[in-house]
Amino acid sequence: MATTHNSILSDWKKGKFDPIYLLYGEEEYFIDDLISFAEKHILTEGEKAFNQIVLYGKEINYQNILDNAYQFPMMSSRRVVIVKELQEMKDMDGLAVYFEKPADQTILVLAHKHKKLDKRKKFWKTAIANSTSFESKKVYDNKIPAFISKQLNGLGINIEPHAADMMATYLGNDLSKVMNEINKLSIVKEEGSTVTKDDVHEQIGISKEFNVFEFQNALGKKDTLASYRIADYFGENAKKVHIVPILGSLIGFYQKIALAKSNPNARAGDLASLLGVSPYFVQQYTMAARNYSGKQLRNAFKILKETDLKSKGVGSVSTPQGQLLREMVYGLLMP
Repeated sequence: MATTHNSILSDWKKGKFDPIYLLYGEEEYFIDDLISFAEKHILTEGEKAFNQIVLYGKEINYQNILDNAYQFPMMSSRRVVIVKELQEMKDMDGLAVYFEKPADQTILVLAHKHKKLDKRKKFWKTAIANSTSFESKKVYDNKIPAFISKQLNGLGINIEPHAADMMATYLGNDLSKVMNEINKLSIVKEEGSTVTKDDVHEQIGISKEFNVFEFQNALGKKDTLASYRIADYFGENAKKVHIVPILGSLIGFYQKIALAKSNPNARAGDLASLLGVSPYFVQQYTMAARNYSGKQLRNAFKILKETDLKSKGVGSVSTPQGQLLREMVYGLLMP
């Protein structure tokens, strides 16, 4: 039976367990979160010594799992067998026999990460038919603001669209980092309150004036003075703000401008959906689309690519980050 991360976690917190859990997919955060809970909370500290087993796929074969899963618990009503790095196990198909007849006294949790499951194999078909399965899908950059809003809403806290977008731009799609900052906000914000831009600046440490979001805004407006001031700040604080995520954000920003430019008659709601942003930000992209000609946008992508290569040492020897960014701003704002 396929299910969700939240559903599994909710059941476990209520003490409801199925015999087998198969956790797999590209996004490791949700899998790690479930494994962490299983290790810490399914059994009491006194029960863990004899009844909790953690195995690693690259060190075992399927028989090791069967041997541990079929053992009876000692001074406990259940055993917990956790298999990490299942993708490294060579004879995964051998587990099919266990899926067909699992032990009543054991909770078996299998974590398959980094590699895709081969759905042609016997293991896959048997596992899906006889386990509680969860596919942990990657959360892409354009979905991060919605993810942040959803996570905070689940805690009874709202967030302004601008603040969610700012967090997403600054933090990227590393969900461990994103969830860490969400947890910080949940500590300082009361249930029913709203996270604002000021909260994000204060709690996450994003400068109000010198951040990637404001850099994009200045470039979109073709505000030369603000663009150079922010570029200089990034150059002076290279250890704190690295050029790689800056360039990643700018590439996404100019891609959205190009989309807005190629859809001049789209309604705001439709354009927001196309760009993958909140309707709150549509005006920023439509304004930028008016400020950049098609030729200038093509040049912008060329400049960004060249800057990316130079930042990696291709065709440029040890160019300081500040100089690279100033040269990039000059190229992006050329008439």
